[in-house]
Amino acid sequence: TEEPADKAAQQPADFGAYYQQCRQNLLESAEAQAYLQRRGISLDLAARYFIGFDPAWISPTVIRNQQEKGSSWLPAPKPVIILPSTLQHYVARDIRPAEQLDEQQRKFAKMNEGEPGIFGGYIAFEKSGAENIFITEGAFDALSIMETGATAIALNSTSNAEKLIKQLEKKPTQATLIICLDNDEAGKKTAERLK
Repeated sequence: TEEPADKAAQQPADFGAYYQQCRQNLLESAEAQAYLQRRGISLDLAARYFIGFDPAWISPTVIRNQQEKGSSWLPAPKPVIILPSTLQHYVARDIRPAEQLDEQQRKFAKMNEGEPGIFGGYIAFEKSGAENIFITEGAFDALSIMETGATAIALNSTSNAEKLIKQLEKKPTQATLIICLDNDEAGKKTAERLK
């Protein structure tokens, strides 16, 4: 039997090869390395979490949506740090200084590609044997904690609290979970749910 023509479009993307290229780009870009250094993130830690750099990123979702509409318009490419959470999800973070961005660019300075996954979760829960695991919203928050030698994960979206809860129901941890979410309405609500 033939599969539907749109079946490939329904399959989640596998960004593995893209991550490899972005890791190499990071090693070759003084600009991207300087950005990580300003954020307090070492190249060693970046390598451990497959963090990379794309000097001319355009959202694959935007490209696909424009193609489906028959439009050739695309936003201008931008230099981004790539923060993978799964083979099907990453966060793209614009490395240009905020004061150089217009309002629209600032609004889209951080974007998810794919369905948000939990950053660092596998290493934290399966590999670390940590007594304490910090739970943050953003990957850079988790990375900053990791730089101190502690173990951390990032939800990448407050909606991922439910994913984390289900994961812990299936496979509980002996680690103490330290909830460090953003101090806004969504962060406070999610922290209460996680508690």
